[in-house]
Amino acid sequence: MKTTFKISLAVLIMITTVFSSCKKYPDGPMLSLASKKSRLVNTWKMTEALVNGQSYTTSTTVTVFDIKKDDTYTNGTETGTWAFSSDKTSVTFTPNGGVIPAYTSKILKLKSNALWLQQTITVFTFSTTIETHYSSN
Repeated sequence: MKTTFKISLAVLIMITTVFSSCKKYPDGPMLSLASKKSRLVNTWKMTEALVNGQSYTTSTTVTVFDIKKDDTYTNGTETGTWAFSSDKTSVTFTPNGGVIPAYTSKILKLKSNALWLQQTITVFTFSTTIETHYSSN
């Protein structure tokens, strides 16, 4: 009886460790069979925007973010290229034209129907965190 309990406990600990290490993004998913690129490539509609945790989304806010398979994107009138970080926990967007600098967003959630991104902007000693939630059309 004690041996069975010890084996069961060891298996449970191993399973918990394996599945907890599979979760790359804080808000999910825990495990996905689709590649990260195939989940990111989509036409996204902004559903919520949070600035320092405060919601600034209105019912009239419509932002469409089209991330394409050829590593390009369109966000409103902005176009450019995108690339994952080496560990795929963030994505860098580089607008065309050089007027707007490249910006990196941390990926909080990456599902085929949900994308949550977070940026922290620091100017002098002031820091602002912007979190945007998107759903697929």
